Amino acid sequence: TTILNSLKGGESETLEESLSLAVPSVAELVGADCCLLINVDPDKNTLQPAFTWTADGVTAPANEPFKKSLEECPWLQSAISKEDIINIPNIDELKDEAQVSRNHWQKNNFGSLVILPIRIREILVGVLCFNTVGRPAQWTSSDLRLFKVVASVYSGSRRREADQQELKRANRKLESIVEFLPDATFVINNRKEVVAWNRAMEELTNIPKSEMLGKGDYAYAVPFYGERQPTLINHFDDVDIGQWRQLYNFVEINSNTLYAESFVPFLNDGQGAFLWLTASALYDENQQVIGAIQSVRDVTYRKKSEQALRNSEERYRRLVETMNDGMGVVSSSGMITFVNDSLCRMLGLGKDEILGSSLESLFPDLLNGGSLA
Repeated sequence: TTILNSLKGGESETLEESLSLAVPSVAELVGADCCLLINVDPDKNTLQPAFTWTADGVTAPANEPFKKSLEECPWLQSAISKEDIINIPNIDELKDEAQVSRNHWQKNNFGSLVILPIRIREILVGVLCFNTVGRPAQWTSSDLRLFKVVASVYSGSRRREADQQELKRANRKLESIVEFLPDATFVINNRKEVVAWNRAMEELTNIPKSEMLGKGDYAYAVPFYGERQPTLINHFDDVDIGQWRQLYNFVEINSNTLYAESFVPFLNDGQGAFLWLTASALYDENQQVIGAIQSVRDVTYRKKSEQALRNSEERYRRLVETMNDGMGVVSSSGMITFVNDSLCRMLGLGKDEILGSSLESLFPDLLNGGSLA
């Protein structure tokens, strides 16, 4: 158990440190004199020593016990690709097809050798080797099982380390994408703590990310509403869209995304702002919610422009409705789409009798060269 816990990492900072803690105990159990970890570059098939341990009184290999490339050792390359453990009880008895590797190991005075391929998702990333020096060993089936367990646990640790590095790279990529989105955007984890607060959000709220990252308890609502309260990003636990419509001027749900429009009173130095909000839940590979992301767009200028246009249209309508001259609007197809009250009085017809009629049906004389006089 102590050996396996050491290989899993424990309190060690690196996997090589974990090996240095575990290997002496393994070697003592099986009678090995030396342990080597050789990393393999999957793209180039090159070998690079990463860790060496020797028992007390044993001299470390004077020559590199492996060639620089697996391609220089076809027998070894073939064996590693096919087996999960390569047991060589006596180096001197290797067949001629393994001559390149045999000669190399004899120069290092190897007696017996066990080679354990280390793979991550079926890709060879290294080999873990145990050997004796100057003498052959009679390793038992129990010894070989222990070697395989050690390699399996170490491979698992390498895989977890690779997964963590990949996750970190993915997180950095996501953070970079979020950081440079044109819309103000923030991300929370499943504890509702802020894990991303991009530049556009800093500019919109005048709050730097250094003051917001790691904050929970709805702290991200304060710049908008002046108090801690749930916002659109927190509504993924709800199912009542009617409740959302009480909180926002407009709300819509499409698949995994919520859209809403809301007026918030605390932006723009207390003048408030109209915001267009978009929020989506974030899931892991098991479809479990791990957080959410919300984008915020200030649409105050657009809302004010729309209101100004409506006000202008209303003033125009009032002017037309109250003028003494008769006035109407005809579409390109010749249909009457608008008439004012003065024109209705002139024609002695109601609006419902005129609208939708053709200009020809109301003024046949005009179209035939006559006049309305």
